[in-house]
Amino acid sequence: MKVQEERDLDRQPGFVQQRDYGKSGELMKQMLANFHSLKMHKVFTAQERMRENQVFGDTQEGDEEASSYLMVPDLPAGVKSSVNAIVEVIGRIYTTNIIPTKGANAGKEVPQRRLWIGVHDRYDTGYRSDFSLPPMIKNPTIPKLVNAMIEGA
Repeated sequence: MKVQEERDLDRQPGFVQQRDYGKSGELMKQMLANFHSLKMHKVFTAQERMRENQVFGDTQEGDEEASSYLMVPDLPAGVKSSVNAIVEVIGRIYTTNIIPTKGANAGKEVPQRRLWIGVHDRYDTGYRSDFSLPPMIKNPTIPKLVNAMIEGA
């Protein structure tokens, strides 16, 4: 975009055109392919966005449409298909409050971080692995996730 602004005196500065998005998508796909070729484990993060979910089959009138939307990674369509092709796990990190029975925080409500990797009807989650993984990992770390992928649950 910056190069085009310098070449074309009539181009409005800071104005993003459709072809700029296409070029950035191609650059991002190449960057993902370069990262994928590294001989190490990688973790990609993305924000979520709500997408209308296409529900097939009969729906009951008056039902709260629980599956009328799906939370998916907020990526452009072309980049999302490239990411789906190279990743083994798509998860969602969230927190929930728990009350531990042991330790310094026994009886107190404390937040616990969790990684959901099981199939869910509202979140785009799942995995491709030779082993059976748990639907959720408590207090997730990269080594915990990698060990679960290598050794299974």
